[in-house]
Amino acid sequence: AAAAAATTSKEAASPSFIQLTDLCHMQRQLARAQLDNLSVDDPLLYQQVKALRVCALCQAKFSLLHRTKLCHVCERSGCKGCLTRVNIPPHMLQCAHPAGQSKVVVMCKECKACLGGVAY
Repeated sequence: AAAAAATTSKEAASPSFIQLTDLCHMQRQLARAQLDNLSVDDPLLYQQVKALRVCALCQAKFSLLHRTKLCHVCERSGCKGCLTRVNIPPHMLQCAHPAGQSKVVVMCKECKACLGGVAY
């Protein structure tokens, strides 16, 4: 019983077992902190990002032709060039998702970089 508990605790502590919900929480906290810093460093850009007028990552202006979308992980607004569709492997998903199936989410470049080689 003690050996099984030790194995389970090792698996839980392993960074390769991060859940998508945990990644979302961490990235949203980071995005909020970056937005707070932006409010001090560049108040005009802060207002534009907050009002979804510019991309939070590259500061490209949105228009009727260049629409805003949100990263499903960090919830930052992004342009077409900064967001991409990513397959999340089954081991990162919660049990509510059908077992053995990956999930496609829209993700910004920064969140995708945090996943490293895990997403495909």
